[in-house]
Amino acid sequence: AMLDNEFKSLIERLDQTRGEQTAFFVFADTSATQTHSRRAEGHSWLGVRFQSDPRGEPSQIIIHVQMLDPVTVQQQETLGLAGVNLIYGAFYYAGDPTHLIASLMDDLSRRRIEVDMIKFSGPAFGKVDNRLMSLQLVEQGHTDAVMFSADGEVVQPAEVLYNKPVVIERGSFRPVTNLTLDMLDRAVHQLQQDAAPLPDLTAIMEMTLNNLMSENVIDHQDFLARVDILCALGKMVMISNYTTSYRVTSYLRHYTQNC
Repeated sequence: AMLDNEFKSLIERLDQTRGEQTAFFVFADTSATQTHSRRAEGHSWLGVRFQSDPRGEPSQIIIHVQMLDPVTVQQQETLGLAGVNLIYGAFYYAGDPTHLIASLMDDLSRRRIEVDMIKFSGPAFGKVDNRLMSLQLVEQGHTDAVMFSADGEVVQPAEVLYNKPVVIERGSFRPVTNLTLDMLDRAVHQLQQDAAPLPDLTAIMEMTLNNLMSENVIDHQDFLARVDILCALGKMVMISNYTTSYRVTSYLRHYTQNC
């Protein structure tokens, strides 16, 4: 909404005088800094909307970041660097989104920030698959896990997990078998019997980077095929670099205690 409003205002003010020779852009972010929460972190949404050519249809990049510095001033500095990197990447690396994602961490580190969601849209990214871009966040070490909704859309974990009961099944899902689905269905049924009704229970199918390896290389087309099958079955998908189950539980408990 912020990008919509800012871009509309920019075009209304400057298109008549500069529109023929100028490609416009706007940047927006909304943030919450914290120093006293359980995770002692802040978080922010950042977005840039830009034209590749004068009066062209705009394209857009939106990211969500977790700021891990313990002091608010440091979080603000980190956010400023992330915003500069996003704008720079939009202008110089739009043709190479994988490089753009790598550039988001210029002069930053995972000790200071985590990029846990990215979404590209518009004509500059017509051939970009946001699921592969989310996978890049994990491959490049910008975050430990990413998620897709049952309709294949990338989502920020807190939006779908916050305070909800969660059951997760780990596997390679190559292929998804009736046994795999039956195990998940029976686990959900058992939870419903053992506890009060859980109408918002979220079931997640999780794959690790190791599950996606083929001869020490991640096969992106195989990854997409597996995600497509799971989404067709109405399942939410999570990709992580967690090799042990207790780390998955710890990750989920950042957002909910019902897992």
